Amino acid sequence: MTYVILTGRTQARRFERENVTFFPVFVQRAWEFGRLWKALADLHADLPITVLSPQNVNELGWITLLFGKLHAIPVVGQVHYDLFSPHAQDSLMGRGLRGWLKKRLMFFFLPRYTALRVVGEATRRELIARRLNYNVRVIPVPVTMLDEQPTLEGPPVREQPRVIYVGRLSPEKNLGFWLEVAKRVCERHPTVMFDVIGEGEGSVMMELREQCRALGIAERVRFLGSVPNSDLTPHYRAASVFLLTSLFEGFGRVLVEACAHAVPVVAPKIHGVEDIIQNDKNGFLCAPGDESLFAEKVLQLLSDGDLRNRMGQWGARWIRKRFAPQGLVEQWVDWLLASQSDGWLVPPLRASVGRWWKLSSSKYSLLRSLEYERIEGLALRGRTIDVGGGEHNSYYHLLNLQGTVESVNIDPGIKPSVIADLNRGIPLASEVYDNVISFNTFEHVYRDELALQEAIRVLKPGGTFHIVVPFLYRVHASPLDFHRHTAYWWVAYLKSLGIPPDNVFVEPLLWDPAVTGFALIEFAVRFRGVRKRMAMFPAVLRHLRWPRRQRVPRGHFSTWYAEYALGYYIYGKK
Repeated sequence: MTYVILTGRTQARRFERENVTFFPVFVQRAWEFGRLWKALADLHADLPITVLSPQNVNELGWITLLFGKLHAIPVVGQVHYDLFSPHAQDSLMGRGLRGWLKKRLMFFFLPRYTALRVVGEATRRELIARRLNYNVRVIPVPVTMLDEQPTLEGPPVREQPRVIYVGRLSPEKNLGFWLEVAKRVCERHPTVMFDVIGEGEGSVMMELREQCRALGIAERVRFLGSVPNSDLTPHYRAASVFLLTSLFEGFGRVLVEACAHAVPVVAPKIHGVEDIIQNDKNGFLCAPGDESLFAEKVLQLLSDGDLRNRMGQWGARWIRKRFAPQGLVEQWVDWLLASQSDGWLVPPLRASVGRWWKLSSSKYSLLRSLEYERIEGLALRGRTIDVGGGEHNSYYHLLNLQGTVESVNIDPGIKPSVIADLNRGIPLASEVYDNVISFNTFEHVYRDELALQEAIRVLKPGGTFHIVVPFLYRVHASPLDFHRHTAYWWVAYLKSLGIPPDNVFVEPLLWDPAVTGFALIEFAVRFRGVRKRMAMFPAVLRHLRWPRRQRVPRGHFSTWYAEYALGYYIYGKK
């Protein structure tokens, strides 16, 4: 995994920790995003990227998405805020023509991501309802404090009633409204204190202090400035209530931290908050802007110690169960891996001059020539079963056999070891063969799922399977032709039979998409000789850019190639 980090520090250098690489890119202004593109290109050339995930779906997301589309790489966008909130749109994208354009571009690109990771359920529902993307997963932000702090038992130690806020002192946090609520609470509770932890830019702190003096609560409100995350626990433990009044939230990390310390919360009923605070269980959700309701709920918690402790303890248990960092990390990694829709797809061999001459000169059809090219030299050690084969075949001489070969077939004419109808299973013991091979057989079996299931059954754990089947190929009776399955079907069905997804590989067998069209009429017009060479040669010219590569580089239309395969070579390990 590689983290590409945009930074304004020119002295930042690339470094690695085990299998994670941190790759800094110097970007300070919008027109410097070309450096990000170059960094992605360098990384992709060094080691092909299999999935990309930008941290947002704005400018960073657009550039990453375009790079992914041009290189056929899946892109998983991340949404960390309520992107449907007008407040969020104005704050993060700006107003006027520029803000309108950025918003339009964001919604234009959303359906084009392979998948979206969001941090709130309401955002997921709205994305799907608006048909902006259907492949959406809710994975909240891991809060490391849940792992760093021990499980809290018993009520926190509180010397006096205290209401706390932790976070940025920025306009979207609506702290002017927060102080108005504090004034109402002070009027009815003579001893309560208010702590504001965090820093703001410019004159924000000065403006908030001036508002406190104007409201007459300056002696009851403490501005504690920035506090390191490792030093926040004493402040949370001393708090009676956590008060949040944001206009919008992405996830609300501080709410998770407050609940983890058994502090009940009073917050607005908005996206991002509703996933953390369960109304009447670990806090109260209020209508945004309802100053009197916010004050009433804060006072209710301050005056009822049993309610406060009950909510705090329920919240601490639920938060640790719902937002445990290890579980969220596993969900995120699984989601990234699942988004690598072609991670099991092996790019086809590059169209070289040597291959062109050999394949175009073959007496076999193009598909059969490609098949024999792939299995030539295939080493099979131990005991091998050929499902659908027999002694009379045209391929055993291509294999590197280091052991015994048995076969099962319904046709006695090709002399199989066992005569059996694959539609009824394979009359052999389970887990006795080191290898299973099957070349151009499953398309002729009506109950091919049963036949494949039986082939895997007789294979030992750790044994290998090698299967070749046609895809875009004419119907050919032997005696009948029933099936054509996509590469996705083969992976999904083998997975259902217990084969780990990482153990299955599918290689499309084709020269290039254009020649596939010619090959479909190969038998009808005798597509051989000079015409065959002429049809195949343009691909050689297109692939001259990769003279040192054996295969088409992953991302250079390798996924597209699979859609035009004459056949598939499916292999792996049980």
